[in-house]
Amino acid sequence: MTALKKYQVQQVCCGYDHVIAFVAEDKGPDTPPVERVYTWGRGEEGQLGHNDTYSRCVPKVVATLEARGVRAVMAGGFCSAAIDEAKQVYTWGDSREGQLGHGDHTSLSVPAILKKPIREEDEIQDVHGTFRARSIVIGPSYMLAMGLDEEVEKYVDPTNDSEQLNKYSWGCNRHGQLGMPFHNNKKQTEKIKTNEPDRIPFMQKVMSPFICPYFCHF
Repeated sequence: MTALKKYQVQQVCCGYDHVIAFVAEDKGPDTPPVERVYTWGRGEEGQLGHNDTYSRCVPKVVATLEARGVRAVMAGGFCSAAIDEAKQVYTWGDSREGQLGHGDHTSLSVPAILKKPIREEDEIQDVHGTFRARSIVIGPSYMLAMGLDEEVEKYVDPTNDSEQLNKYSWGCNRHGQLGMPFHNNKKQTEKIKTNEPDRIPFMQKVMSPFICPYFCHF
């Protein structure tokens, strides 16, 4: 692929019919590498992140993610995600099932940072905080993530594999794929459909990483 031949490809992920790649260009021993995110393929749901809904057969850099310190990328059915070095999450593409996690069902054609969900039990509801994750998996119309809250993340060793991570899910729950009958600690009487990250109560003590064909970890 000539469009990426000068780069060192760090990661490639395939969605239903689009591709996202995280690459680095070596600028010499005294200069940090230039890192970029490229996408190509189907773009009708905005999953390429170029502020339009055009499909492309040639990789194009995602301008919104330039200089954001991206460290991992992910492609889902018709949406995409990225994690930066601060473990902040960006999502874009189709959100008809709320799978982007921004608290609504609005599809996005450019990456948008995922805000920290407001919880009813929180004493201080900070709408300006950002959601943090170390890994994300994407299904056809939902996402799962593992990570720690922003304040907790500041004081832990990121290389500690034994750290107890929170597990989250959001998006379509038509078949119970979100793995939780609770929302904001309240029992649900029917299958829920959530459009922002919510903890999976029965997986909080599980130490194993997610096992899924759509997986990214940082």
